[in-house]
Amino acid sequence: MATPAQNYALQGKQLVKVGQLLPGFSKADDRNLPKVDLYMIVDFFQELRHPAMKHVKMQRSAGVDYGTDAVGYVQLRRADGICEVVGRITPEHKVSSKPYRVVVKIDETSEKVVDAKCMDCAAAEGYLLENAPEGTTGLIFDHLAFKPHKGEELGIDRLLQDFLKDQIGEPDCDQFLLYCKQKMTDELCDLINKGTVLQAKSPLWHAVRFSRVTASKAYDAAHSSGNINSSLVMSVIGAARLKDTDAMKRGRKLKHSVLNEVRSQLGKINPTGIFLTPRYPVMGASPDGITEDGQSIVEVKCPTTKKNFRKYVKNDGCVAAKHLAQVQMLMHIANRKQAYFCVAHPDFELTTNVKIVKVMYDPVYSEDLMLKCQNFWEKTVFLELCRVYSN
Repeated sequence: MATPAQNYALQGKQLVKVGQLLPGFSKADDRNLPKVDLYMIVDFFQELRHPAMKHVKMQRSAGVDYGTDAVGYVQLRRADGICEVVGRITPEHKVSSKPYRVVVKIDETSEKVVDAKCMDCAAAEGYLLENAPEGTTGLIFDHLAFKPHKGEELGIDRLLQDFLKDQIGEPDCDQFLLYCKQKMTDELCDLINKGTVLQAKSPLWHAVRFSRVTASKAYDAAHSSGNINSSLVMSVIGAARLKDTDAMKRGRKLKHSVLNEVRSQLGKINPTGIFLTPRYPVMGASPDGITEDGQSIVEVKCPTTKKNFRKYVKNDGCVAAKHLAQVQMLMHIANRKQAYFCVAHPDFELTTNVKIVKVMYDPVYSEDLMLKCQNFWEKTVFLELCRVYSN
C-alpha cells in the first residue's frame, strides 16, 4: 500500500519522511541556527514583489507577537555554505489544523535567503509535481485535495494578468474594464455569491475581494486625493494591514448575537456571500445578511462607546455619511432597494438593544458614488497593479 504523500517532504530529488530527523540533519536550537537579519528578509521579499505576497497574513505572521508555540520540529543541515532549515508552522488562523511543512535555504557565505517554501500550500503543489522523482507523482496527486473554484477566474489578479498578456504599449483601464465585463457573466457572479456564504472563512471570498473596492471602503475611495502610495490604496491591494479596531473586534464577537436580536424584529435573515456586478467589475459588496423575502440587505455594526455610536447613527437618527456610502453601495451592487442598518448599543451585552435604521436606495447618490470609486481605482489601484504585473 502506498505511503500517504502528506507524511513526506521534497528534499532534492527524494520524497523523505517528516516527523523524525531527516538524513544529514540535526536538531535545531538557538546555538546552531543560521543568522538571518531584517535586511536579508527584505531582500528576499523584494525579489518576490507582488501585492498578494505582501498580504496582511504575511505581515501578521512576521510580527513579534506571533508566538513561538506556532513553530516546531525544527532541524537543519549545512553543506557547501548553505544551511537548510526544515520546520513545521501552525498558522494563527488554523491552530487546530495539522502544521504546515516549511523549508528555508540560507547562503551563509553571502548572507542571503536563497529559497523559502511552504510545502503544504496550494501554491507549492506545482513545485512538487515539477520536481517529483519518477514514479512518485501518483502519491502527490493523491495528496492534492485543492481544486480551484471556477469563480477564481474573476479575481482581479487573474483578470489583469490575462489582459496584460496581449497588451502592447501602455495598458488602458477602459479596455481592461471592458475585458472584465465580457468575462463576468451573471451566472459566474451568482456562482461566486453562493460559494462565498462563509465570507471571511472562504478562500474564494478573499480571492475575489483582492484589489477590488469593497463597500466598507466606498466613502474613503470616493473622497480620496488620488495618492497612489496612500494607505487606502495599499489596503485595497492587500499591501497594508487593516487596523483592527475595538469596534471590529467587538463586531466579530457579537455579530451572531446581534443578528439573532435583529431576527426577532425583522424575521429570518439569510447569510450571503459577496456580490459582484459586470457593470462595475472592480467593486464588491458583502452584506451581513439578506431578509427572507430577498428584498433587503442587512448590515451590522458594534461600536464600543456612546461617543462612537454617533459615528454610525447621528443624533437625528440618520446614518452617518461614511456608513451611508457603504450601505448604498451594498444595495447598488446587490440590486436591492432597501437596507436595514443595525447598530448594537454599547451596552448590548446587558440590554440587547439594537438601533435599526431603514435606508432606502438612492439611485442618484449611488451612481455618483460608484463613478467616484471607479475613478479612484483607475487612477491608483490599476496603475500600481500594472506596474507590478508588467515587471
